[in-house]
Amino acid sequence: MNIYYRLKAHILKMVKGSMFGMCLAIFQVTTLQFSFWFIYVFVFFLFFFVVHSLLIFGISECEISNQLGNWTQNQSSKREDGIPARLREISTKCEL
Repeated sequence: MNIYYRLKAHILKMVKGSMFGMCLAIFQVTTLQFSFWFIYVFVFFLFFFVVHSLLIFGISECEISNQLGNWTQNQSSKREDGIPARLREISTKCEL
C-alpha cells in the first residue's frame, strides 16, 4: 500500500497548480482508480467537443464559400472566373 500512496502523491504533485489539478482538488479524488476514470472521461469529452466543433466549422466553411463564390462570380471578373484563390481552394475541397 505504500507504493499506492506514493504513486497517488506523485500524480497529484504533477497536476498541482494546473486547471486540471484544481478540478481534482475540488472533486476530492480518493482513489487512484477513480482519478484515472476521471482523466479518461475528461479527455474523451475534450476530444468530442474539439472534433464536433471542427466538423461544424468545416460544414459552415463549405456553405459560406459556396455562397461567396456565387456572389463573386456575379460581381466581378478580376480573374478568369472571378473567384479569389482562397474561395476556389475551399470550394474544390468541399466538392471532393
